[in-house]
Amino acid sequence: FLKEIQYKEDLMTCPELGLNFEKQIQSNKSIHIVAEYRNTSDFILNIYEVKGGFKSFIKYTEDYRSEEKLYHEIEKILIRKEYYTLPHCEIYEEMKTSLEIKPLPPGLYVAEFSSKDLAESNSVKNYFFTVSDYKIIYHHKDANDFPESFRLVNSENGKPIPNEEIVFFEYLRDQDLVKLNAKTDDLGVFKIPSDANNSYRKYLVHHPKTNDFQILDVWGRKFSEEQTRDILNKTIPQIFTDRAIYRPGQTVYFKVINTKIENETESAVEGIKQKIVLTDGKEEEISSQEFATNEFGSYHGSFVLPKGKLNGTFALMIEDGADCFHTFLVEEYKRPKFEITFEPVKGEYQYGETLELNGKAISFSGVPLRNIIVNYEITENDIRWKFFSHYSNDYSRENSILGNVETDENGEFTISVTFEENTYLKGLQVDCFKIEVSVTDINGETQSASVEINVASVPYYIKAEEIKDAFTDENIKIKVETKNYNNQDVEKPYHIKLSKLKSPDRIFRKMFEDKIQNLSQFSKEEFIAKFPHDYFDEEEYEDEVQIEKVILDKIYDPKTDNQNPSTDNQQLTTQSHPELVEGNLDLGKLEVGRYELELYDSQNKELIETSQYFNVWDKNSLKEEKVFLNVIDPKKEFLRSEKANIYVYSAMPDALVYIFLQDCLGNTTVEIKQLKNGVLNYIVEIPKNKNISEINIQFQIIAYNEVQHNEVTIKIKENENPIIIETTTFRDKIEPGSKEKWTIKITENNKNASTPLSLTAEILATMYDRSLDQFSINTFEWKKHYVPYYAVLSYKVKYNLSARFASKKVPYIRSFSIEPPCFNWYEGDIPESLSFVGGSSGYSEDMVLNELEGPKLHHKIARGDEKERGISVGETESDLTKVPVRQNLNETAFFYPDLRTDSEGNVSFEFTSPEALTKWKLMFLAHTKDAKSGTLEKEVVTQKEFSVTPNYPRFLREGDELNLQSKLSNLTNKKLNGSASLQILDAFTNEDISAQFGLNSGIQNFDLNENGNLALTWKIKVPENVSSIILKVVAKAGQYSDGEQKAIAVLPNRMLVTDAVPVFVKEGETKTF
Repeated sequence: FLKEIQYKEDLMTCPELGLNFEKQIQSNKSIHIVAEYRNTSDFILNIYEVKGGFKSFIKYTEDYRSEEKLYHEIEKILIRKEYYTLPHCEIYEEMKTSLEIKPLPPGLYVAEFSSKDLAESNSVKNYFFTVSDYKIIYHHKDANDFPESFRLVNSENGKPIPNEEIVFFEYLRDQDLVKLNAKTDDLGVFKIPSDANNSYRKYLVHHPKTNDFQILDVWGRKFSEEQTRDILNKTIPQIFTDRAIYRPGQTVYFKVINTKIENETESAVEGIKQKIVLTDGKEEEISSQEFATNEFGSYHGSFVLPKGKLNGTFALMIEDGADCFHTFLVEEYKRPKFEITFEPVKGEYQYGETLELNGKAISFSGVPLRNIIVNYEITENDIRWKFFSHYSNDYSRENSILGNVETDENGEFTISVTFEENTYLKGLQVDCFKIEVSVTDINGETQSASVEINVASVPYYIKAEEIKDAFTDENIKIKVETKNYNNQDVEKPYHIKLSKLKSPDRIFRKMFEDKIQNLSQFSKEEFIAKFPHDYFDEEEYEDEVQIEKVILDKIYDPKTDNQNPSTDNQQLTTQSHPELVEGNLDLGKLEVGRYELELYDSQNKELIETSQYFNVWDKNSLKEEKVFLNVIDPKKEFLRSEKANIYVYSAMPDALVYIFLQDCLGNTTVEIKQLKNGVLNYIVEIPKNKNISEINIQFQIIAYNEVQHNEVTIKIKENENPIIIETTTFRDKIEPGSKEKWTIKITENNKNASTPLSLTAEILATMYDRSLDQFSINTFEWKKHYVPYYAVLSYKVKYNLSARFASKKVPYIRSFSIEPPCFNWYEGDIPESLSFVGGSSGYSEDMVLNELEGPKLHHKIARGDEKERGISVGETESDLTKVPVRQNLNETAFFYPDLRTDSEGNVSFEFTSPEALTKWKLMFLAHTKDAKSGTLEKEVVTQKEFSVTPNYPRFLREGDELNLQSKLSNLTNKKLNGSASLQILDAFTNEDISAQFGLNSGIQNFDLNENGNLALTWKIKVPENVSSIILKVVAKAGQYSDGEQKAIAVLPNRMLVTDAVPVFVKEGETKTF
């Protein structure tokens, strides 16, 4: 323990010294370096000029592992020895101070520094730098990002250096230096006279006329061959299915649409042959089919899924190199019959308050679950980190709160949630309360759902649109919203403060922004005289946010102030006062300058606040702003043939800006422009070429030994005319077994036409049971495969600070600690290795057989005599046998893959609705020959006023005893009395075998309240030697009747046992087992 304390003390008192420097500096100017130090009082700096041995020097600059050895091999002479005393600091913290190296002439240099405080260790550190009044920037790159040419410019003002002789010393690893010669043209452009190859090269660049040096790194081509765009003549298929989950043995209906990109235009492909393959979860082929595309590039078909295969993710794949696949799930699942929904949580909530959370349990056919127990669990999680980055991301979970409530006659329930504040946390609290509920209906099916509610220490936060840059001739408008932590709009008063900030009095470089001194040995006047474009201290750096005057200071209350928050401070710089209309803050026109906009709550400014800085510019001239380079992004999308105005500002006298305009197709235009009055209005005309989707413009200004870079990307808006699908004949509530005829209309939303235009299209229409979305959601998403070629090359030149550090070595003391055990009780996220399929209750088995599909014929459902108005007390057995039963319980209602529009864009289709009582998802996909598309989704409910909902098992085994339940639902306002029966039929002979199951009389009478539910139960025992059965449940109450039947597999109560034992037999020996 004492050794560890001593070790920590040694670390605190250990001497450290580091120097931050520029690798290339200007001649005959004070050289700025920043020393970072701790527990060090002084150091010595030796400066050497390199006179020869350029190969050793270049190897030294890149081989850090052998730099000490290579450093001593450099031919150099000592030209200066500098002694520096560092400002004393009493505390054991790292300090920074700016130091000066006296001006040096152009040349190539190395330096070494050491300190007596570090004498006990190998503390002599060295580095290299060049002194030059030139900078090398990129001039042009090829499509593979390889620099074909460079430009030589003056490092003080950025002007090109014409007709300059240049000598290159080319270094390739493990080879001798190669001396090359070149010369700049009238605009300072030059090429390196070297064979292009794929290897990295380093150049020592020498200018014999001035003895300037630069070091240039050139990377080989990114690609060994010319980059090609693999988009021409490429056929791309897309696969669509009727739904996203199936059982083994069911039919998968599919449609494939092929489009082709030719001449960079996408269209349908007619007449091509393709092979589509069905694969299982092991990616093994199950079956395949071959098709040819029609004039819309499509074909369709179906596969019957095999039984006995391992369930999981299956796929449809296109062969012949088309690299297309569509996955779906094949699982044993039970069809959900109801769902749980929640009403949106509105309002604001704080700790100590109670929320009444309203939900509803309702069947997919619209029948509410009445008088059912709702179990819930409430958990709390800290989510401050989502809103405030300075808080840690803590997933700790508090203890759960368990409880239950009961649904009312409408299936609705209310859960009371009280929000408790965590007294152990400090600062602003934001917690997420997750309420998970589960409901089990009278049939035994269980469903669950959850909702999350965020609660904070403060009731709301303020969100404001970003301004960034604006002009003096435009009204500055931003959208301001007050929201609670559930992201809902709330009306709350807040304080508006608009301040104009002081403008800096110097042009600053960015080079030393991250290494600003905090302990100076120069006065500010001395520092500015030596380093006129660097920050003196942090205070000067923060001076950019010092307030010059307050423009607006007022509280805005949306309940009382509809607009015009008048101000007590009448220092507005414009004729129009700021206004607030419907949440939009209009600051009017402001004068040139930098501003701060603060929006905050007067009572909780520290917790409820948003602020931003923005600049206002004059389009004609630069006023008092001392900016190195600023480019105003137009911040909008442009149509073709429009013009984009990009304003460039710089306070450099007669500044030159180098412009690199790229059309993102690999073409670059290079220009040099001179700013007038500190402003350049650079105009870009948007090209008509549709292959150009964006334009990238990069700007560079070189001054004061720094290259600053800024860029703007102009986005081009296409005049696309999307396809619109509208239903003209449609019902969202239908009866099971009813014959329907629906009509849809396909139009094109052409902006140049007064009304939408009809067009010829092929339509895919399908409808499936929406309850399956609880397992896997199916959607029609058309992928537009043509994406214009896009390539942007960076012309940015990086001249960053370098650093070398030395410190006294402190012997490491190993510390010992005991780690507490960590237990995972699965209260957090479920481990990735665990997965769950399904969502209904009932039965779980490692392996089950598939249910027998019922007949696929459509049956009409009889509703009894419509003229009958009496309600009988009970029904005879003969009456119940006459009740039609619902047998078509298919999960896909229809799949029409190739509907065609008529001359007016209309298409009609007919179908007989399935007889399952549920909610359906209706989906349309329309596509044209020129690859335009549109989609539409709607919901349809099949419902009866009186219905039976049996809770069928997935399968049965011989000898099973079962209590079979069926729910009766009454949606009428009448009290119903009647009878219901269960009949068990042989699935192959249709013979009544109810007696074999111990069901001598399957008829039960019932009394059903208006708008009520009731569960009936039959007890049965499965006999032997029965392979499959049909469970048939019918009920009749006067004029109302309903019935449903389903085939169920009966498994033999047998088990295959396989065992293995080792057998040891010698040669010639016989053993009997």
